Amino acid sequence: MKKQLLGLAKSLVLSSVLLLPFSRASAAIVYDNTTTDLTQFYATNAEFGDPINLGGTDRLLTDFEFYGYTPVAAAGLTYVLRFYANVGTNPPTTAFFTGDPTPVVTGSQHYTVSGLSLAVPDSFTWTVQFSGPGAENTGLLLYNPPTVGTSLNDFWQNNGGAWSLAQINGGATFANFAARVTAVPEPGTIAVGAVGLLLLGYRLRRRSP
Repeated sequence: MKKQLLGLAKSLVLSSVLLLPFSRASAAIVYDNTTTDLTQFYATNAEFGDPINLGGTDRLLTDFEFYGYTPVAAAGLTYVLRFYANVGTNPPTTAFFTGDPTPVVTGSQHYTVSGLSLAVPDSFTWTVQFSGPGAENTGLLLYNPPTVGTSLNDFWQNNGGAWSLAQINGGATFANFAARVTAVPEPGTIAVGAVGLLLLGYRLRRRSP
């Protein structure tokens, strides 16, 4: 009996080591609105962004990508990316992620924030604020519909500290900004699955002659 328990303990340790690279390799796209380009963009120097609902079950965010556009990127033009939890239909309040100011490049660009390990809820609002020379002419590209996850035809905009829901062209142009969210399973989910498999193997081994 002691030998069996010792063997099980060793198996648990080994599985945790083996599952580390597996968890990194099993990344999944849980939100994707980068397929259909509406050939338009929305520009403002106010903070603004899209409330989105994730698909799948992975909720440890590793990479976030969005598409931006500026006619001419002057020196000092930057963006800051933020994530807010959605609480009913209330406006964003406290950001659970705030990125560093990052330079903006001329033209249509794909911006990616990677190497994150951020537990996110099923629904959250991501925003961008452009600052510096030319910020008022810099914005986000419009794409629709999402192929993974969902998003409604509106977005949040912060005008001098007052958040409001906004639409584009009175709702005629779908207000979804191009973005992709990549995530992996949370460590607890992986560990529970591994323990379950090992216990099953242990029971089968006990039944074998």
